[in-house]
Amino acid sequence: MRTYRIYGADAKEATTALLKDAGVFGVLDLTAEGGSHEEFAEAVTDARVAIVRKAALAWLVRRKPEVALSLFSAFSERVRQTDEVLGSLLQREVAGRLAALLLSLRGKFGEEGEGDEIGTVTIGLRLTHQQLASMIASTREAVSKAMTDLRREGLIEVRGRMIVLVDLPGLAERAEGGPGA
Repeated sequence: MRTYRIYGADAKEATTALLKDAGVFGVLDLTAEGGSHEEFAEAVTDARVAIVRKAALAWLVRRKPEVALSLFSAFSERVRQTDEVLGSLLQREVAGRLAALLLSLRGKFGEEGEGDEIGTVTIGLRLTHQQLASMIASTREAVSKAMTDLRREGLIEVRGRMIVLVDLPGLAERAEGGPGA
């Protein structure tokens, strides 16, 4: 599940999170009723979505405090991810931000290679250049160029619209602003 916000006069999308397996999204404020939503969600893989009404959630939290702890943990992880994304956007060029994003996606959606592919990681999502751009506060054109640069440097490959990380140390170095930057 991809969550995003709309910003600017030209209604650009900015991805706020990619969720996997029992991810939680929505409004954290249990006191507000109704109102407009500032965050949207889009399935990027097969997904099941459940809506939980605030009254039902409040009832459950009063009876089972461990639910509150689980929700607190989930939303704390979202805040941590947001801080990580903001930190990665500062003082980096597009290819470095893209490299950092790909390494982050590795942690959630990475599938380790086997056999001749040991040492590689396939990102288990089909992401467009526009979706990648919205995740790193960039443009589709700049991401397309950065993808070409990372492929040319032998850090990634694209196979069947899936991104394969083939040189993890090199990609980490690029994410830190090293060679090629």
